[in-house]
Amino acid sequence: MNIITLLDLDGVKLARQSGREFSAPCPFCGGRDRFRVKPDHFDGRGSFWCRRCGKGGDAVKYHMLRTGKRYVDACHSLGIQPQFKPRAQRPDEPERGYPPPLIWRKNAAAFVEQTVSILWQERGAHIREFLHGRGADNRSIKAARLGFNPSNKWLQRESWGLPEEEKKVLSLPAGLVIPAIFNDEVHRIRVRSMQEQPEYRYQTISGSSKQPMKFGRVNRIAIVESDLDAILISQEAGDLVSAVSLGSVSLRPDAETHLYLKAAGIILLSLDYDEAGKKESKWWCGQYGAKVKRWPTPAGKDPGEAYKAGVNIREWIKAGLEG
Repeated sequence: MNIITLLDLDGVKLARQSGREFSAPCPFCGGRDRFRVKPDHFDGRGSFWCRRCGKGGDAVKYHMLRTGKRYVDACHSLGIQPQFKPRAQRPDEPERGYPPPLIWRKNAAAFVEQTVSILWQERGAHIREFLHGRGADNRSIKAARLGFNPSNKWLQRESWGLPEEEKKVLSLPAGLVIPAIFNDEVHRIRVRSMQEQPEYRYQTISGSSKQPMKFGRVNRIAIVESDLDAILISQEAGDLVSAVSLGSVSLRPDAETHLYLKAAGIILLSLDYDEAGKKESKWWCGQYGAKVKRWPTPAGKDPGEAYKAGVNIREWIKAGLEG
């Protein structure tokens, strides 16, 4: 991401000087016209320097100074590859759940709000019917900010703060839009295709965080693969358990979720009842020990299918906690 974009997001008004150099009031010391910006420096990231307070550097350094983030965290926020390797990560050490760049989060929020509006229009009726069929009521649908994107969209990757890649664009597929929201910001968007036999049932928007979604604050936890299943469990038994959705059977918890799970009293592991789910269950049991209880649904391969088969989701959760 270029320094010009960051300054614009911070409301800093630039005035063109000679050639490709700009000036502005310094956002750090307030100096009126001593702040200089050159957008072509540092491989296009741009540079800044205040002749009054002495602060200077590239877009990453600017973001570090404005947010207090470490270098690696600032790089990840801006969608920039760090220029050195971070310390070696132990095999058993979870990765951090880095948020997407700020401009990505702003565009994602606008996209989600647009799709939420469409979901509650007449053309979103079939999506609402699908969600009701999986047990989600209108209150849960609204709380989760679910939406509907009626047609495929393709954008330039850099418009969302992502690095440009040859022959690649940012795809916003048509379908049910499922955002992951952390601290009131959209950090991930998954889209469920509503076609009969799609090539991919779920697609994750490029740039999304891999951090699992969490619903609730109870220290008893139910882990599922699907965000929709987590929404259903939270709706039916949110006073009994917190629901964590991985988004993929093979996704591992990040550092924050790892601590959350370590503090849990019991973990009901309800990965899809298939070969992949059985295989991955071994890792979870090995990582979190006796507190993990393999708890597949009594019908269907996941809570959504179980609900459609007539299973009382709340009673199923209660049985797992009591058994």
